[in-house]
Amino acid sequence: GMMLLLGFFLLSGSYCNSLDFADFNQLAKLSTGNASLLFLLALFGFGVKAGIFPLHIWLPDAHPAAPSHVSALMSGVLIKTGIYGILRVLTFLPPAPQWWGWLIAILGAAGALYGISLATQQSDIKRSLAYSTVENIGIIFLALGFGLVATAHGSPMVAMFAFAGGLLHLWNHALFKGVMFLGAGSLLHATGTRDMNRMGGLLKRMPITGTLWIGGSLAIGALPPLNGLVSEWLIYFSFIQAGAWQSGYLALVPLLLFGLLGLVGALALLAFSRLVGVCLLGLPRDLTAAKAQEVAPTMWLSITALFTGCLAIGLYPQGALLLLLRPLGYLTHAPQQHLLLTKVSPLGNSALSTLAGLLILAALVALLRRRRRSVTAATWGCGYSFPSPRMAYTGGSYARLVAKHMLPHAMSPKVLGARVSGLFAAPLHVAVQSTDAVLTRVMQPLFVGLAERCQRLRWLQQGRLSIYLVYIFLTSATLLVWSLWASGHGGG
Repeated sequence: GMMLLLGFFLLSGSYCNSLDFADFNQLAKLSTGNASLLFLLALFGFGVKAGIFPLHIWLPDAHPAAPSHVSALMSGVLIKTGIYGILRVLTFLPPAPQWWGWLIAILGAAGALYGISLATQQSDIKRSLAYSTVENIGIIFLALGFGLVATAHGSPMVAMFAFAGGLLHLWNHALFKGVMFLGAGSLLHATGTRDMNRMGGLLKRMPITGTLWIGGSLAIGALPPLNGLVSEWLIYFSFIQAGAWQSGYLALVPLLLFGLLGLVGALALLAFSRLVGVCLLGLPRDLTAAKAQEVAPTMWLSITALFTGCLAIGLYPQGALLLLLRPLGYLTHAPQQHLLLTKVSPLGNSALSTLAGLLILAALVALLRRRRRSVTAATWGCGYSFPSPRMAYTGGSYARLVAKHMLPHAMSPKVLGARVSGLFAAPLHVAVQSTDAVLTRVMQPLFVGLAERCQRLRWLQQGRLSIYLVYIFLTSATLLVWSLWASGHGGG
Protein backbone atom coordinates (compact mmCIF):
# COMPACT_ATOMS: atom_id res chain seq x y z
CA GLY A 1 0.00 0.00 0.00
CA MET A 2 2.82 2.42 0.84
CA MET A 3 4.52 1.64 -2.46
CA LEU A 4 1.35 2.39 -4.41
CA LEU A 5 0.79 5.55 -2.38
CA LEU A 6 4.33 6.69 -3.13
CA GLY A 7 3.91 5.86 -6.81
CA PHE A 8 0.70 7.85 -7.19
CA PHE A 9 2.22 10.65 -5.10
CA LEU A 10 5.04 10.89 -7.65
CA LEU A 11 2.49 10.87 -10.47
CA SER A 12 0.44 13.71 -9.01
CA GLY A 13 3.35 15.77 -7.72
CA SER A 14 6.22 15.34 -10.16
CA TYR A 15 5.28 13.66 -13.42
CA CYS A 16 1.66 14.41 -14.36
CA ASN A 17 0.43 16.92 -11.76
CA SER A 18 -2.85 15.01 -11.86
CA LEU A 19 -4.46 11.79 -10.67
CA ASP A 20 -6.72 11.59 -13.73
CA PHE A 21 -5.97 8.50 -15.81
CA ALA A 22 -6.51 10.57 -18.96
CA ASP A 23 -3.41 12.62 -18.05
CA PHE A 24 -1.20 9.56 -17.52
CA ASN A 25 -0.36 9.45 -21.24
CA GLN A 26 2.40 11.94 -20.42
CA LEU A 27 4.27 9.08 -18.74
CA ALA A 28 5.26 7.73 -22.16
CA LYS A 29 7.85 10.56 -22.35
CA LEU A 30 9.55 9.71 -19.04
CA SER A 31 13.23 8.92 -18.85
CA THR A 32 14.27 5.30 -18.33
CA GLY A 33 15.23 5.90 -14.70
CA ASN A 34 11.95 7.55 -13.69
CA ALA A 35 9.92 4.97 -15.63
CA SER A 36 11.83 2.13 -13.92
CA LEU A 37 11.10 3.63 -10.50
CA LEU A 38 7.36 3.74 -11.25
CA PHE A 39 7.50 0.21 -12.66
CA LEU A 40 9.16 -1.20 -9.52
CA LEU A 41 6.70 0.60 -7.24
CA ALA A 42 3.78 -0.78 -9.27
CA LEU A 43 5.26 -4.28 -9.50
CA PHE A 44 5.81 -4.73 -5.78
CA GLY A 45 2.81 -2.63 -4.70
CA PHE A 46 0.30 -4.45 -6.86
CA GLY A 47 2.37 -7.62 -6.54
CA VAL A 48 1.46 -7.91 -2.87
CA LYS A 49 -2.20 -7.90 -3.86
CA ALA A 50 -1.54 -10.45 -6.60
CA GLY A 51 0.45 -12.78 -4.34
CA ILE A 52 3.64 -12.69 -6.38
CA PHE A 53 6.65 -14.49 -4.92
CA PRO A 54 8.16 -13.61 -2.40
CA LEU A 55 5.31 -11.28 -1.33
CA HIS A 56 2.82 -14.15 -1.20
CA ILE A 57 3.09 -14.80 2.54
CA TRP A 58 -0.39 -13.45 3.39
CA LEU A 59 -2.17 -15.66 0.89
CA PRO A 60 -1.75 -19.20 2.35
CA ASP A 61 -3.10 -18.02 5.72
CA ALA A 62 -5.93 -15.86 4.37
CA HIS A 63 -7.53 -18.46 2.08
CA PRO A 64 -8.03 -21.20 4.70
CA ALA A 65 -9.36 -18.68 7.26
CA ALA A 66 -12.00 -17.27 4.90
CA PRO A 67 -15.29 -19.03 4.08
CA SER A 68 -14.89 -21.20 1.00
CA HIS A 69 -17.04 -19.02 -1.27
CA VAL A 70 -14.95 -16.00 -0.20
CA SER A 71 -11.77 -17.99 -0.88
CA ALA A 72 -13.05 -18.67 -4.41
CA LEU A 73 -13.59 -14.94 -4.96
CA MET A 74 -10.25 -14.04 -3.44
CA SER A 75 -8.36 -16.51 -5.62
CA GLY A 76 -10.42 -15.96 -8.76
CA VAL A 77 -11.04 -12.20 -8.68
CA LEU A 78 -9.29 -10.30 -5.89
CA ILE A 79 -5.69 -11.23 -6.63
CA LYS A 80 -6.25 -10.68 -10.37
CA THR A 81 -6.83 -6.98 -9.71
CA GLY A 82 -3.14 -6.79 -8.76
CA ILE A 83 -2.17 -8.24 -12.14
CA TYR A 84 -4.48 -5.75 -13.85
CA GLY A 85 -2.85 -2.89 -11.93
CA ILE A 86 0.63 -3.88 -13.11
CA LEU A 87 -0.48 -4.26 -16.74
CA ARG A 88 -2.37 -0.95 -16.60
CA VAL A 89 0.70 0.91 -15.41
CA LEU A 90 2.80 -0.75 -18.13
CA THR A 91 0.44 0.61 -20.81
CA PHE A 92 1.20 4.18 -19.64
CA LEU A 93 4.97 3.84 -19.36
CA PRO A 94 7.51 3.94 -22.22
CA PRO A 95 8.37 0.65 -23.98
CA ALA A 96 9.68 -1.78 -21.36
CA PRO A 97 13.38 -2.67 -21.44
CA GLN A 98 14.24 -6.34 -21.33
CA TRP A 99 15.20 -6.37 -17.65
CA TRP A 100 11.63 -5.44 -16.66
CA GLY A 101 10.36 -8.55 -18.41
CA TRP A 102 13.11 -10.76 -17.03
CA LEU A 103 12.41 -9.56 -13.48
CA ILE A 104 8.70 -10.41 -13.81
CA ALA A 105 9.47 -13.75 -15.50
CA ILE A 106 12.04 -14.79 -12.89
CA LEU A 107 9.71 -13.93 -9.99
CA GLY A 108 6.92 -15.80 -11.77
CA ALA A 109 9.03 -18.90 -12.39
CA ALA A 110 10.26 -18.94 -8.79
CA GLY A 111 6.71 -18.49 -7.50
CA ALA A 112 5.33 -21.26 -9.71
CA LEU A 113 7.93 -23.79 -8.58
CA TYR A 114 7.86 -22.70 -4.93
CA GLY A 115 4.06 -22.62 -4.69
CA ILE A 116 3.39 -26.03 -6.21
CA SER A 117 6.21 -27.60 -4.16
CA LEU A 118 4.55 -26.47 -0.92
CA ALA A 119 1.09 -27.39 -2.26
CA THR A 120 2.22 -31.03 -2.38
CA GLN A 121 3.08 -30.96 1.36
CA GLN A 122 -0.06 -29.47 2.96
CA SER A 123 -2.63 -31.64 4.78
CA ASP A 124 -5.13 -28.74 4.93
CA ILE A 125 -6.97 -28.93 1.60
CA LYS A 126 -7.65 -25.19 1.43
CA ARG A 127 -4.06 -24.35 2.31
CA SER A 128 -2.89 -26.68 -0.46
CA LEU A 129 -5.21 -24.88 -2.89
CA ALA A 130 -3.85 -21.54 -1.66
CA TYR A 131 -0.28 -22.55 -2.50
CA SER A 132 -1.57 -23.76 -5.85
CA THR A 133 -2.84 -20.22 -6.38
CA VAL A 134 0.71 -18.95 -5.76
CA GLU A 135 1.83 -21.41 -8.44
CA ASN A 136 -0.72 -20.29 -11.01
CA ILE A 137 -0.04 -16.61 -10.35
CA GLY A 138 3.61 -17.46 -10.98
CA ILE A 139 2.71 -19.06 -14.32
CA ILE A 140 0.77 -15.94 -15.32
CA PHE A 141 3.67 -13.65 -14.40
CA LEU A 142 6.12 -15.95 -16.17
CA ALA A 143 4.11 -15.65 -19.39
CA LEU A 144 3.58 -11.89 -19.11
CA GLY A 145 7.24 -11.26 -18.26
CA PHE A 146 8.40 -13.37 -21.20
CA GLY A 147 6.01 -11.43 -23.41
CA LEU A 148 7.69 -8.17 -22.35
CA VAL A 149 11.11 -9.70 -23.07
CA ALA A 150 10.00 -10.79 -26.56
CA THR A 151 8.52 -7.34 -27.26
CA ALA A 152 11.75 -5.60 -26.25
CA HIS A 153 13.73 -8.10 -28.33
CA GLY A 154 11.65 -7.34 -31.42
CA SER A 155 9.74 -10.65 -31.60
CA PRO A 156 6.08 -9.59 -31.70
CA MET A 157 4.73 -13.02 -32.61
CA VAL A 158 6.43 -14.68 -29.64
CA ALA A 159 5.15 -11.87 -27.43
CA MET A 160 1.62 -12.36 -28.74
CA PHE A 161 1.57 -16.06 -27.83
CA ALA A 162 3.09 -15.41 -24.40
CA PHE A 163 0.66 -12.60 -23.56
CA ALA A 164 -2.29 -14.62 -24.88
CA GLY A 165 -1.31 -17.60 -22.72
CA GLY A 166 -0.89 -15.44 -19.63
CA LEU A 167 -4.18 -13.56 -20.05
CA LEU A 168 -6.13 -16.72 -20.88
CA HIS A 169 -4.60 -18.52 -17.90
CA LEU A 170 -5.79 -15.65 -15.74
CA TRP A 171 -9.39 -16.42 -16.70
CA ASN A 172 -8.87 -20.17 -16.64
CA HIS A 173 -7.50 -20.01 -13.12
CA ALA A 174 -10.55 -18.05 -11.98
CA LEU A 175 -12.77 -20.86 -13.30
CA PHE A 176 -11.03 -24.02 -12.15
CA LYS A 177 -9.83 -22.62 -8.84
CA GLY A 178 -13.43 -21.57 -8.17
CA VAL A 179 -14.41 -25.20 -8.78
CA MET A 180 -11.74 -26.41 -6.38
CA PHE A 181 -12.44 -23.95 -3.55
CA LEU A 182 -16.22 -24.38 -3.73
CA GLY A 183 -15.70 -28.15 -3.85
CA ALA A 184 -13.43 -27.92 -0.81
CA GLY A 185 -16.17 -25.96 0.94
CA SER A 186 -18.64 -28.75 0.17
CA LEU A 187 -16.26 -31.35 1.60
CA LEU A 188 -15.76 -29.19 4.68
CA HIS A 189 -19.53 -28.80 5.06
CA ALA A 190 -20.05 -32.56 4.85
CA THR A 191 -17.17 -33.67 7.10
CA GLY A 192 -16.49 -30.68 9.36
CA THR A 193 -12.74 -30.78 8.70
CA ARG A 194 -10.17 -29.43 6.24
CA ASP A 195 -7.66 -32.17 7.07
CA MET A 196 -7.39 -34.59 4.16
CA ASN A 197 -6.03 -37.28 6.48
CA ARG A 198 -9.44 -37.41 8.21
CA MET A 199 -11.36 -37.84 4.95
CA GLY A 200 -11.43 -40.72 2.49
CA GLY A 201 -14.15 -42.58 0.61
CA LEU A 202 -16.09 -39.38 -0.12
CA LEU A 203 -16.61 -40.05 -3.83
CA LYS A 204 -19.09 -42.83 -3.02
CA ARG A 205 -20.91 -40.64 -0.48
CA MET A 206 -20.75 -37.38 -2.48
CA PRO A 207 -20.72 -38.49 -6.13
CA ILE A 208 -21.68 -35.15 -7.72
CA THR A 209 -19.28 -32.99 -5.72
CA GLY A 210 -16.54 -35.61 -6.04
CA THR A 211 -16.93 -35.86 -9.81
CA LEU A 212 -16.81 -32.07 -10.19
CA TRP A 213 -13.75 -31.92 -7.94
CA ILE A 214 -12.02 -34.52 -10.13
CA GLY A 215 -12.94 -32.44 -13.19
CA GLY A 216 -11.48 -29.30 -11.61
CA SER A 217 -8.29 -31.22 -10.80
CA LEU A 218 -8.00 -32.33 -14.43
CA ALA A 219 -8.45 -28.74 -15.57
CA ILE A 220 -5.84 -27.35 -13.20
CA GLY A 221 -3.49 -30.17 -14.25
CA ALA A 222 -3.77 -28.97 -17.90
CA LEU A 223 -5.27 -32.23 -19.16
CA PRO A 224 -7.69 -32.48 -22.12
CA PRO A 225 -10.46 -31.77 -22.82
CA LEU A 226 -10.41 -28.86 -20.33
CA ASN A 227 -9.25 -25.26 -20.39
CA GLY A 228 -5.95 -25.44 -18.51
CA LEU A 229 -4.34 -27.18 -21.48
CA VAL A 230 -5.10 -24.28 -23.86
CA SER A 231 -3.45 -21.48 -21.91
CA GLU A 232 -0.41 -23.52 -20.90
CA TRP A 233 -0.01 -24.75 -24.49
CA LEU A 234 0.22 -21.12 -25.67
CA ILE A 235 2.92 -20.41 -23.09
CA TYR A 236 4.82 -23.56 -24.11
CA PHE A 237 4.49 -22.56 -27.76
CA SER A 238 5.97 -19.12 -27.08
CA PHE A 239 9.01 -20.78 -25.48
CA ILE A 240 9.39 -23.18 -28.42
CA GLN A 241 9.17 -20.35 -30.95
CA ALA A 242 11.68 -18.22 -29.03
CA GLY A 243 14.09 -21.17 -28.81
CA ALA A 244 13.75 -21.82 -32.54
CA TRP A 245 14.31 -18.19 -33.54
CA GLN A 246 17.28 -17.58 -31.24
CA SER A 247 20.78 -18.88 -31.83
CA GLY A 248 23.63 -19.96 -29.60
CA TYR A 249 23.28 -19.79 -25.84
CA LEU A 250 20.31 -17.41 -26.10
CA ALA A 251 18.19 -20.30 -27.43
CA LEU A 252 18.87 -22.23 -24.24
CA VAL A 253 17.02 -19.80 -21.93
CA PRO A 254 13.46 -20.27 -23.30
CA LEU A 255 14.04 -24.01 -23.52
CA LEU A 256 15.06 -24.06 -19.86
CA LEU A 257 11.86 -22.16 -19.05
CA PHE A 258 10.00 -24.78 -21.07
CA GLY A 259 11.50 -27.52 -18.90
CA LEU A 260 10.80 -25.60 -15.69
CA LEU A 261 7.15 -25.17 -16.65
CA GLY A 262 7.01 -28.89 -17.40
CA LEU A 263 8.38 -29.66 -13.94
CA VAL A 264 5.73 -27.39 -12.41
CA GLY A 265 3.06 -29.25 -14.38
CA ALA A 266 4.33 -32.63 -13.14
CA LEU A 267 4.24 -31.42 -9.53
CA ALA A 268 0.73 -30.07 -10.11
CA LEU A 269 -0.40 -33.53 -11.21
CA LEU A 270 1.14 -34.95 -8.06
CA ALA A 271 -0.54 -32.33 -5.85
CA PHE A 272 -4.02 -32.83 -7.28
CA SER A 273 -3.89 -36.60 -7.66
CA ARG A 274 -2.95 -36.48 -3.97
CA LEU A 275 -5.97 -34.33 -3.14
CA VAL A 276 -8.36 -36.51 -5.12
CA GLY A 277 -6.90 -39.84 -4.01
CA VAL A 278 -6.62 -39.12 -0.29
CA CYS A 279 -9.89 -37.20 0.07
CA LEU A 280 -12.22 -39.03 -2.30
CA LEU A 281 -10.95 -42.60 -2.68
CA GLY A 282 -10.27 -45.45 -0.30
CA LEU A 283 -12.09 -45.94 3.00
CA PRO A 284 -13.20 -43.25 5.45
CA ARG A 285 -10.54 -42.46 8.02
CA ASP A 286 -12.90 -40.69 10.41
CA LEU A 287 -16.45 -41.22 11.64
CA THR A 288 -17.60 -37.88 10.19
CA ALA A 289 -16.28 -38.90 6.75
CA ALA A 290 -18.16 -42.20 7.03
CA LYS A 291 -21.41 -40.31 7.70
CA ALA A 292 -20.90 -37.66 5.00
CA GLN A 293 -23.74 -37.01 2.57
CA GLU A 294 -24.08 -35.11 -0.69
CA VAL A 295 -24.57 -31.36 -0.26
CA ALA A 296 -27.68 -29.50 -1.37
CA PRO A 297 -28.15 -28.76 -5.10
CA THR A 298 -27.75 -25.04 -4.42
CA MET A 299 -24.12 -25.78 -3.54
CA TRP A 300 -23.11 -28.11 -6.34
CA LEU A 301 -24.99 -26.18 -9.06
CA SER A 302 -22.60 -23.23 -8.68
CA ILE A 303 -19.64 -25.62 -9.04
CA THR A 304 -21.28 -27.10 -12.13
CA ALA A 305 -21.59 -23.63 -13.72
CA LEU A 306 -17.88 -22.94 -13.26
CA PHE A 307 -16.90 -26.38 -14.51
CA THR A 308 -19.06 -25.83 -17.59
CA GLY A 309 -16.92 -22.77 -18.33
CA CYS A 310 -13.79 -24.91 -18.01
CA LEU A 311 -15.22 -27.43 -20.45
CA ALA A 312 -16.45 -24.76 -22.89
CA ILE A 313 -13.02 -23.10 -23.19
CA GLY A 314 -11.37 -26.49 -23.59
CA LEU A 315 -13.74 -27.49 -26.40
CA TYR A 316 -13.88 -24.08 -28.13
CA PRO A 317 -10.71 -22.13 -27.25
CA GLN A 318 -11.08 -19.84 -30.25
CA GLY A 319 -14.10 -18.17 -28.68
CA ALA A 320 -12.14 -17.28 -25.54
CA LEU A 321 -9.21 -15.96 -27.55
CA LEU A 322 -11.48 -13.76 -29.64
CA LEU A 323 -12.38 -11.93 -26.45
CA LEU A 324 -8.68 -11.39 -25.73
CA LEU A 325 -7.70 -9.86 -29.07
CA ARG A 326 -8.53 -6.33 -27.95
CA PRO A 327 -6.48 -6.36 -24.72
CA LEU A 328 -3.69 -8.05 -26.66
CA GLY A 329 -3.69 -5.03 -28.93
CA TYR A 330 -2.77 -2.82 -25.98
CA LEU A 331 0.15 -5.04 -25.02
CA THR A 332 1.62 -5.97 -28.39
CA HIS A 333 1.40 -4.85 -32.00
CA ALA A 334 1.94 -8.24 -33.56
CA PRO A 335 0.76 -8.67 -37.16
CA GLN A 336 -1.36 -11.62 -38.29
CA GLN A 337 -3.17 -12.14 -35.02
CA HIS A 338 -5.31 -14.77 -36.74
CA LEU A 339 -2.35 -17.15 -36.31
CA LEU A 340 -3.24 -17.22 -32.63
CA LEU A 341 -6.60 -18.78 -33.49
CA THR A 342 -5.18 -21.26 -35.98
CA LYS A 343 -2.67 -22.58 -33.44
CA VAL A 344 -5.36 -23.44 -30.91
CA SER A 345 -7.85 -24.89 -33.39
CA PRO A 346 -6.23 -28.36 -33.27
CA LEU A 347 -6.53 -28.23 -29.48
CA GLY A 348 -10.27 -27.76 -29.78
CA ASN A 349 -10.53 -30.66 -32.22
CA SER A 350 -8.43 -32.92 -29.99
CA ALA A 351 -10.54 -31.90 -26.97
CA LEU A 352 -13.71 -32.92 -28.82
CA SER A 353 -12.11 -36.25 -29.73
CA THR A 354 -11.00 -36.79 -26.13
CA LEU A 355 -14.46 -35.97 -24.82
CA ALA A 356 -16.08 -38.33 -27.33
CA GLY A 357 -13.68 -41.09 -26.33
CA LEU A 358 -14.41 -40.57 -22.64
CA LEU A 359 -18.17 -40.67 -23.25
CA ILE A 360 -17.84 -43.91 -25.25
CA LEU A 361 -15.67 -45.42 -22.52
CA ALA A 362 -18.17 -44.39 -19.84
CA ALA A 363 -21.02 -45.91 -21.86
CA LEU A 364 -19.13 -49.21 -22.25
CA VAL A 365 -18.34 -49.35 -18.53
CA ALA A 366 -21.99 -48.66 -17.67
CA LEU A 367 -23.13 -51.37 -20.10
CA LEU A 368 -20.71 -53.93 -18.66
CA ARG A 369 -21.77 -53.13 -15.11
CA ARG A 370 -25.42 -53.65 -16.01
CA ARG A 371 -24.70 -57.04 -17.54
CA ARG A 372 -22.43 -58.16 -14.73
CA ARG A 373 -23.97 -59.46 -11.54
CA SER A 374 -22.74 -57.32 -8.67
CA VAL A 375 -21.00 -59.08 -5.80
CA THR A 376 -20.18 -57.35 -2.54
CA ALA A 377 -16.87 -58.40 -1.01
CA ALA A 378 -13.91 -56.92 0.80
CA THR A 379 -11.10 -55.48 -1.28
CA TRP A 380 -8.21 -57.90 -1.62
CA GLY A 381 -5.48 -56.82 0.79
CA CYS A 382 -2.47 -58.62 -0.74
CA GLY A 383 -2.95 -61.58 1.59
CA TYR A 384 -3.37 -59.51 4.74
CA SER A 385 -6.44 -60.62 6.68
CA PHE A 386 -7.34 -57.40 8.48
CA PRO A 387 -6.98 -54.34 6.20
CA SER A 388 -7.93 -50.96 7.65
CA PRO A 389 -7.96 -47.30 6.52
CA ARG A 390 -4.75 -46.76 8.48
CA MET A 391 -2.91 -48.71 5.79
CA ALA A 392 -3.87 -46.25 3.04
CA TYR A 393 -1.60 -43.45 1.91
CA THR A 394 -1.83 -40.24 3.88
CA GLY A 395 -1.12 -36.85 2.36
CA GLY A 396 2.39 -36.85 3.80
CA SER A 397 3.35 -40.35 2.67
CA TYR A 398 1.96 -39.77 -0.83
CA ALA A 399 4.32 -36.82 -1.37
CA ARG A 400 7.22 -38.28 0.62
CA LEU A 401 9.37 -38.89 -2.46
CA VAL A 402 9.20 -35.23 -3.49
CA ALA A 403 9.75 -33.98 0.05
CA LYS A 404 12.78 -36.19 0.61
CA HIS A 405 14.59 -36.06 -2.73
CA MET A 406 13.49 -32.88 -4.54
CA LEU A 407 12.91 -30.13 -1.99
CA PRO A 408 15.81 -28.28 -0.35
CA HIS A 409 16.25 -28.75 3.38
CA ALA A 410 14.70 -25.36 4.18
CA MET A 411 11.43 -26.39 2.48
CA SER A 412 11.25 -29.97 3.72
CA PRO A 413 8.43 -30.72 6.19
CA LYS A 414 9.37 -31.25 9.81
CA VAL A 415 8.52 -34.50 11.62
CA LEU A 416 7.20 -33.78 15.12
CA GLY A 417 7.18 -36.54 17.73
CA ALA A 418 9.46 -39.01 19.47
CA ARG A 419 11.23 -41.86 17.71
CA VAL A 420 10.33 -45.50 18.26
CA SER A 421 12.77 -47.20 20.61
CA GLY A 422 12.92 -50.59 22.32
CA LEU A 423 11.30 -53.89 21.51
CA PHE A 424 7.94 -53.00 23.10
CA ALA A 425 7.58 -49.31 22.32
CA ALA A 426 4.81 -47.29 23.90
CA PRO A 427 2.20 -45.65 21.64
CA LEU A 428 3.61 -42.52 19.99
CA HIS A 429 2.06 -39.58 18.17
CA VAL A 430 3.96 -38.40 15.09
CA ALA A 431 2.92 -35.43 12.94
CA VAL A 432 4.36 -33.81 9.82
CA GLN A 433 4.40 -30.00 9.65
CA SER A 434 5.17 -28.08 6.46
CA THR A 435 6.20 -24.44 6.87
CA ASP A 436 6.83 -21.60 4.44
CA ALA A 437 10.58 -20.97 4.42
CA VAL A 438 10.17 -17.42 3.10
CA LEU A 439 7.87 -16.57 5.99
CA THR A 440 9.73 -18.31 8.80
CA ARG A 441 13.32 -17.69 7.70
CA VAL A 442 13.09 -14.26 6.04
CA MET A 443 9.96 -12.25 6.74
CA GLN A 444 9.37 -13.08 10.39
CA PRO A 445 12.98 -12.42 11.53
CA LEU A 446 13.01 -9.21 9.49
CA PHE A 447 9.81 -7.75 10.92
CA VAL A 448 10.49 -8.99 14.45
CA GLY A 449 13.82 -7.17 14.31
CA LEU A 450 12.14 -4.02 13.00
CA ALA A 451 9.50 -4.21 15.73
CA GLU A 452 12.15 -4.51 18.43
CA ARG A 453 13.93 -1.44 17.10
CA CYS A 454 10.70 0.52 16.81
CA GLN A 455 10.07 -0.15 20.48
CA ARG A 456 12.88 2.27 21.24
CA LEU A 457 10.72 5.10 19.86
CA ARG A 458 7.96 4.52 22.38
CA TRP A 459 9.19 7.56 24.31
CA LEU A 460 7.58 9.73 21.61
CA GLN A 461 4.16 8.61 22.87
CA GLN A 462 4.05 10.88 25.90
CA GLY A 463 0.31 10.69 26.42
CA ARG A 464 0.10 14.49 26.99
CA LEU A 465 -2.07 16.74 24.84
CA SER A 466 0.40 19.60 24.87
CA ILE A 467 3.16 17.39 23.46
CA TYR A 468 0.90 16.17 20.65
CA LEU A 469 -0.05 19.78 19.80
CA VAL A 470 3.66 20.56 19.47
CA TYR A 471 4.02 17.59 17.07
CA ILE A 472 1.12 18.89 14.96
CA PHE A 473 2.56 22.42 14.93
CA LEU A 474 6.01 21.24 13.86
CA THR A 475 4.59 19.00 11.13
CA SER A 476 2.35 21.78 9.77
CA ALA A 477 5.23 24.26 9.79
CA THR A 478 7.49 21.80 7.95
CA LEU A 479 4.85 21.15 5.28
CA LEU A 480 4.25 24.90 4.85
CA VAL A 481 7.97 25.60 4.36
CA TRP A 482 8.27 22.68 1.93
CA SER A 483 5.25 23.83 -0.13
CA LEU A 484 6.59 27.40 -0.32
CA TRP A 485 10.00 26.15 -1.38
CA ALA A 486 8.49 23.80 -3.98
CA SER A 487 6.31 26.55 -5.48
CA GLY A 488 9.22 29.03 -5.57
CA HIS A 489 11.51 26.41 -7.10
CA GLY A 490 8.93 25.59 -9.75
CA GLY A 491 8.35 29.27 -10.59
CA GLY A 492 12.10 29.89 -10.88
